[in-house]
Amino acid sequence: IGGSSSGIGFGKAIVLILEQELSYPQKVGMPILEAGAHCNLTAYFTWIATLPIPKIITGSIEGARINYEISEIILGLPTGAHGWYVVLPGLVAESVYIYGPYFFWLHGMFLGGFAALFVRLMERVPQLFFLYLYVVLMFAYVLNRAGISALLPPMVNQFLLFYLFLVFWVFRFRVSSRKCGIRVPNIYANCQ
Repeated sequence: IGGSSSGIGFGKAIVLILEQELSYPQKVGMPILEAGAHCNLTAYFTWIATLPIPKIITGSIEGARINYEISEIILGLPTGAHGWYVVLPGLVAESVYIYGPYFFWLHGMFLGGFAALFVRLMERVPQLFFLYLYVVLMFAYVLNRAGISALLPPMVNQFLLFYLFLVFWVFRFRVSSRKCGIRVPNIYANCQ
């Protein structure tokens, strides 16, 4: 992109990275809030509902592209134009863009519930420790930088086999407990 890394020492590089990472709310978030722009909620929920559907089967499904829309507003350029890139607004600005100034807290409730679901699924299974760390990193790093557009697709699509395994395991357990006449689920019951 025409830049040069010569003449930048380690300390200066650290300062530049921290400056960049901490400036999202000021450089992108505040202009979004001041513009009063909002997301089309129908398109947003369509995007969420159609995430697990393979697009090779259905083709492109129109829905909200939050980071692209915010980038177009901030840069004043259409997607794909020369000089256009994805800007990162930060989580608070994104939530106000999606739900508006009065219901922005719904975004936090949704994300908190989503995170709590993953924690409950993995907290007592030692074999899932590294998967648990991956999820924590996704919520702590990716969500705070790039928002829901960067978090939700991997958490839905990359975990499809995990979800299928959970459904299979729960279904198998319920079927085996019915065969043994167990009324209260007991995973330690030996039914022969």
